[in-house]
Amino acid sequence: MHTRRWRAPLALVLALSLAAAACGGDDDDSTTDTTSAGEAVEGSTIRFAPQDFAESKTLTEVYAQFLEARGFDVEVQPASGFRDQVYPALADDTIDIIIDYTGSAARFLDPDLTPSADSETTYDNLTGVLEVNDLVAYDYSEAEDANALVALKSWAEDNDVTTISDLAGVDNVVLGASEDCRERADCLVGYQDVYGLEFTDFKALTYGPPLTAALEAEEVQVAQYQTTAPEIASGDFVILEDDKGLLSADNVVPVVRSEASTEELIAALDELSEQLTTEDLVKWNVATDIDKEESVDVATAWLEDKGLI
Repeated sequence: MHTRRWRAPLALVLALSLAAAACGGDDDDSTTDTTSAGEAVEGSTIRFAPQDFAESKTLTEVYAQFLEARGFDVEVQPASGFRDQVYPALADDTIDIIIDYTGSAARFLDPDLTPSADSETTYDNLTGVLEVNDLVAYDYSEAEDANALVALKSWAEDNDVTTISDLAGVDNVVLGASEDCRERADCLVGYQDVYGLEFTDFKALTYGPPLTAALEAEEVQVAQYQTTAPEIASGDFVILEDDKGLLSADNVVPVVRSEASTEELIAALDELSEQLTTEDLVKWNVATDIDKEESVDVATAWLEDKGLI
């Protein structure tokens, strides 16, 4: 089992709390123990909050619906932002659990961490930065969605670009990404510091299909996206090789407030994490981003297909 409990420095908790307004939610204490697996004590609501992109919403619904089917009381709060919202909400006790990704979470909490493509090393990095913080990192899943720098295949071929380092020899390259990329060590800051790249411009875009749409429209030449992006399977886009190892492993992992953690919750979440695959993430993203299905419905269909609800 990979489950570990740590506490993070008080300064970190305060910094996160001040980083952004916390997500809304019930302030009632949710630390009541459960009596048996699949039977949550009345009042011990497990509060989820997804990040504001489709895959996170689907993952959150999958975990929440699974717990609900096991008898836990759950609440899924609306997505309102990214890690700078959800982690302060964990620190402020306004949510209990987020479904995150090991590498991205670790680098958000400590930008100075050295990334690793190894899943276990990256998990250890994550648990390390949670030291002296009331958080629990449960088992990570083999399902992985790593960050990736993506380009239109025709543009990459025309400019002889196959690696991120190759961009240094190309003029007029605009980077497209979600707004939080500006200050992330594994995004714009990393491309500048690790690769020495100077982009012509940075264009903030909504995370998801707008990124590849901007590539097709030649509004941007490269975009920070994800390895499970459904559009990549079309063959029209390529992932540039991260030849300097800026981008780390990013396995799906539940992060929970330790006061809300119980053995029954650990067992339930670990059981579900074992069921997930990267292929599942890709299929979900096709359903939400291409077929325009709702995350809640995609989650229900998958759980029913697996016989989990």
